Amino acid sequence: MKSLLIAFTLLASVFTASATDGKVSRPVEKAFQQNFAKAENLRWTESAEMVKASFEKDQQNYAAFFNHQGELVAVAHFISMSQLSEALQADLKSKTNGTNIIELFELTENGDTKFYATLDNGKKQQVLVAVKNKWHRF
Repeated sequence: MKSLLIAFTLLASVFTASATDGKVSRPVEKAFQQNFAKAENLRWTESAEMVKASFEKDQQNYAAFFNHQGELVAVAHFISMSQLSEALQADLKSKTNGTNIIELFELTENGDTKFYATLDNGKKQQVLVAVKNKWHRF
């Protein structure tokens, strides 16, 4: 259930949270440092459900989600089309018919990784999730 909340939050780009000015609870800060010691350009936002850390690591963009007790819930890694398998690239290209891919990321939760894409045709956005080697509406 958490993955649905996190995926929707990322894909809709509506993390309706407040910026924390770098101040988060000690358990969250400690968990972040243990998991992402080499992170740069860290930005925190917080909602009633979770705390989101947006950051860069090895010149890649990530978002890590923690509960308020400091437990790492999920990690999103923003990727490019070339980082997908050839089968997923081909299937996604077949579904873009005049739409732009505005967001593409992999979400890892409890060792399970899923890929998500947000498409925009100028009038509406559509979210897709990859299941095996095919993209489906989210």
